[in-house]
Amino acid sequence: MSLPTIKLGLVGGISHTAMPLLNALIRQQRLQLMEVYDSRLAAAKENAQHLHATYSQSLDGLLRRCQGVVFGEVNWMGNVPILRSTGLQRPSLVLQSVYSRYRLTELLELQSAAREHRCLVMPELSYRWARSTLRLRELTATQAGAIEYLEFQCHGEVGTASELLAHDWCCNVMQSECRSVVVDSDTGAITLKFRRMNRDGEPVTARILFHAGDHLGDFSSSSAMITCRHGNIRLSGDDKISWDILGKKSTETLNRDRTAHDVMFDLFGRRLVGGLVPVPEIADLIKAHEIHQAVIKSRELQTEVIVDHSLSRPSQDVARPES
Repeated sequence: MSLPTIKLGLVGGISHTAMPLLNALIRQQRLQLMEVYDSRLAAAKENAQHLHATYSQSLDGLLRRCQGVVFGEVNWMGNVPILRSTGLQRPSLVLQSVYSRYRLTELLELQSAAREHRCLVMPELSYRWARSTLRLRELTATQAGAIEYLEFQCHGEVGTASELLAHDWCCNVMQSECRSVVVDSDTGAITLKFRRMNRDGEPVTARILFHAGDHLGDFSSSSAMITCRHGNIRLSGDDKISWDILGKKSTETLNRDRTAHDVMFDLFGRRLVGGLVPVPEIADLIKAHEIHQAVIKSRELQTEVIVDHSLSRPSQDVARPES
């Protein structure tokens, strides 16, 4: 029995440098890219031809004809296209190239619209779906036990999308909310302390160290050393994991597993047909911003700072800060 086809629209293009992402979309059997819209007509026609889709002269027309929308670029339009999509009950997948340009106030507007219209707005938080990350989640659930401490090294810098991805990754694998932040003034390392406690009654912690490089936002250049209740795990990029659990050692190469973008599009497709699989939402991106604000404050005050999560919590109705 064949799966029902889901008609997708693409707003803006996906750059030629992001071919792995584009190829992952093409591989999805249940997702069919039907239309492309771009505020620049020539770009819309070029992207549509490259993707074997039709181009739409109207954003609203595309939104009404498609079941879901991928936002690859919005140019000068800000968050208005996503707000329109949400208002029309069209679930959206917002790529890093889009949300990395948004201020916190714009993300809060998206969160408010998504909650008001009960419509999915899913950001591309790709570190969550790296092959080594998914294997790590399997090991902690079955053999290694909960994570008590980790050191994460990646390319990027504070104030970029790479920082947001790193914070979200730590929260995701720790399965806990970040409570406080402290920045080492000598090394620049960021230590996140979480609400979950270890066996000694102390907060589980994550230490993040950024390195300058050309692989911003790319998990393949990242590494992590992880201490769990029953052993240790090391991640080397996207596709290699080594572990020592209860005296048993192993190294696995995961290059035959699905890519992060394959997983992302599959999850998005499942949600479009009514599946209840967990996916990130705009609130998760706002949580990463809240941690970023604490990082800035800790760096300035040279002390530990409590993270204010009031903006990302649905029970709060607070004023939106300037950013």
